[in-house]
Amino acid sequence: MIIDKVLIKEIIGGRYDNSYVLYHHRLSTYKYPTEPLHKFLVGKPQYGSGEAGIPREKYDSPRYIRITDIDENGFLIDDIGVTAKNIDKKYILRNNDILIARSGNTVGKSYIHKTKIVNGTCFFAGYLIRFIIDSSIIIPDYVYVFTKLPVFYNWIKVTQRVVGQPNINAEEYSCLPVPVPPAQIQQEIINIFLHAQKARLDKIQEAKQILNSIDDYLFDILHIGKLSNNKKRKVALKQKVSSIIGGRFDPMQFHYERIEIVNRIKQGKWCRLKDVVNNVKTIISSLSQDNVYIGMENIDGSSGDYCPSKEKESISSAAKFKNGDILFPKLRPYLNKVYRAQFDGCCSTEFHVFEAHDINPDFLTIVLRSNLILAQTKHLMTGNTLPRLQTTDIDNLIIPYPNITIQEDIVNSVSSIKNKAKRLKEEGDVLLDEAKQRIEKIILE
Repeated sequence: MIIDKVLIKEIIGGRYDNSYVLYHHRLSTYKYPTEPLHKFLVGKPQYGSGEAGIPREKYDSPRYIRITDIDENGFLIDDIGVTAKNIDKKYILRNNDILIARSGNTVGKSYIHKTKIVNGTCFFAGYLIRFIIDSSIIIPDYVYVFTKLPVFYNWIKVTQRVVGQPNINAEEYSCLPVPVPPAQIQQEIINIFLHAQKARLDKIQEAKQILNSIDDYLFDILHIGKLSNNKKRKVALKQKVSSIIGGRFDPMQFHYERIEIVNRIKQGKWCRLKDVVNNVKTIISSLSQDNVYIGMENIDGSSGDYCPSKEKESISSAAKFKNGDILFPKLRPYLNKVYRAQFDGCCSTEFHVFEAHDINPDFLTIVLRSNLILAQTKHLMTGNTLPRLQTTDIDNLIIPYPNITIQEDIVNSVSSIKNKAKRLKEEGDVLLDEAKQRIEKIILE
């Protein structure tokens, strides 16, 4: 039985593997004519900088955008990111520039730069390719939306070279067939996508608000009460000299908060962190292909969930952890990258690895992610640009230590809150997926 009849002229001068030929043959059934991407470009596609990333110490420093800085939805990850020692102006992004990943497991990941959303100078890395769209021919946002559709990823599957590492080069991307509806339809498609994207972001924001309520619940059930927020307080703070000698005493608002939260925790049953954890310090110099690696970017600060990376990074050293251990960040603890491991693996050496004992580890994770700890650690961080916590800083953190029944009740309640937030996020994903399907029906039938 013949399914598709392909003319020889469709093959000559090109590729002739079945999936590739059939994909291009079926373009003739699309509702609108297609044109290769290069027809809409100003100049040739451009590969990014080969500079190594270095810590970005200030938010007003130029940001170096790499594949790992772009999430699956095309947004920059909400982090300070990195910069580079040398910044060539030819790599600086302008409004509506489109970046598409060219290699690895993230081939096809795309991002459109919006200067009204992303403040300051940004430049891009070598595993990304820049495409500058001529807006007099086609709307740049429409091209970007097209790169988010399943039909685009079908093209990725039949086009990428899978010998060694998956790869699509600039020349191949330039041949991407893009359906070209009238400008009015292009704008309609953009509006559908943006509406669904906003609805999804609203769901995510609602989920974040629910997750933020965990602190209020925790403070309430532990009878701690809310912290006062009077930044103009002028009361004297009594502190024993013995508690200052050999340590630090910062005359700042957060020192009042620390004393206040510690005093409130100590009104109930409590312990020090070192009393209920073993600090595991097993460092390895290299990772095997089977090792799962967790970096700071892999932990969702709002939920504490693990987000796998598609890219395999080159790691010079890592800390080992096992299922059930708690990863607690040394670097920028206020980002809340605290995670209870659900498997054995390795992590960045910027994590402390805790093995809990004599306490419910899920309860301890909840506490470590709360303002009960943040209020205590603000004054302990050293380094103005890359604030971090050392082991000696955190040994004496004060931990609420209710009986095991209350610990379990808290774990169950927080689990319910997190599940509700998770459902909201999933609802948002469904809304966006439905919008993509609707868009495909507009341009492909």
